[in-house]
Amino acid sequence: MQSEEALILVLAVPRPSQRHGETVCCAGVTIERKWRRLYPVRFRQLGENRFSRAQWVRYSWRPPTSDRRHESRHVFEESLSPGRKIPERERAEFLEPLIVGSVREAMDRGDSLTLIRPREAKFSWKKKSPQAIELERTGYASVAKQKSFFDKGLAALEPSPFEFRLRFLDEDGEHNHSCSDWETTAAFWNLSKKYGPDHALAHLDNMYNTIYREKGMILALGTMAKRPKTWLLLGVIRLDQPSGPRLIP
Repeated sequence: MQSEEALILVLAVPRPSQRHGETVCCAGVTIERKWRRLYPVRFRQLGENRFSRAQWVRYSWRPPTSDRRHESRHVFEESLSPGRKIPERERAEFLEPLIVGSVREAMDRGDSLTLIRPREAKFSWKKKSPQAIELERTGYASVAKQKSFFDKGLAALEPSPFEFRLRFLDEDGEHNHSCSDWETTAAFWNLSKKYGPDHALAHLDNMYNTIYREKGMILALGTMAKRPKTWLLLGVIRLDQPSGPRLIP
């Protein structure tokens, strides 16, 4: 067993797993700016050890048995220990060296996690079909029935009725990804409960298509273990534009 510390950059939407329960894709970088993928993490069960994006987390780990991606770590949940959050004024200096020009560049380097700064980013959404929502609901309900999960007193997650997407350009061309960023879905649900879904969608529209486009953003992307050439959009992170010419009009 080994231990290390990583700055969390990715908290993706929880996914049901028959083996591990409800898990969240967590990823971050060490102080040496080496990517780490933490799995399995049953985030809603962590209690007082729960952490957030831009927070340092120490953990014990071993090499995974079925994941050959070099960034991946099998984490022992009981060892997770949240540390300090990195202030916004420090984030650009620390993260800029990690940003690459495109997903293709990251692949050429043999990486399965990366950050890019998008151009002409456009956030959008569309309603999911009733069949798609029911399929997700069934998966979450199945996990909630597992004894190890149910003992924690956690209700099954309710799927978002909308699929959130982000279209953008990088140095390799145009991309259009489903957005798996948990903060996006959580913001939608929290605002919907208070003000209704129309207000929630308007808030996300303004945040991503106005504020983030004007001030700057970076995207965290990662591959699938069983489909290493398929990249997913895992996180949308507010980060100031670098000095010099603007990259997003």
